[in-house]
Amino acid sequence: MRKTMVRGLGRRLGWVLGGGLAALLAAVAAPAAPAGDAEGDAAGQALTARRAAFRMSAVTFGALRAMGESGDISRAAFPASGLALWAKALPGSFPAGSNLEGSDALPLIWSDRAGFVAAAAAYQAATARLESAAKAGDVAGYRAALAETGKSCGACHDRYRKPQPK
Repeated sequence: MRKTMVRGLGRRLGWVLGGGLAALLAAVAAPAAPAGDAEGDAAGQALTARRAAFRMSAVTFGALRAMGESGDISRAAFPASGLALWAKALPGSFPAGSNLEGSDALPLIWSDRAGFVAAAAAYQAATARLESAAKAGDVAGYRAALAETGKSCGACHDRYRKPQPK
């Protein structure tokens, strides 16, 4: 039963990621709206794209956690590779001028760029280990890398994201 649940979760994750990816690509590739439209200019598109990516990242991490808890990581390599790709794209998702109204980013991302890039590099390293363990089928290594990924993600949010309502 648990294996069936994980497989079903994997299928749903694929649908969510597929739909989310389509939305992300549409947001990035959409023709520019008139000047002054925050969703249409380059900074607005960056904000929309990173919002979508963060949401997909949260869904992906949840699915990866469920796989780790079940011990069946046979389908974890693909979503882990997606998370690793997001980690590589993360610093570039915060270009100058994209701290618009509605953004959860703190100005510290831009004023402490070296610190932000270092935090993103720690996340990249953790997701790379997660992807590697998933591809190898190493459940213990996967669980350790998943915990490390969660810690590095949280550390960046703690420092560079506005506090979220509980």
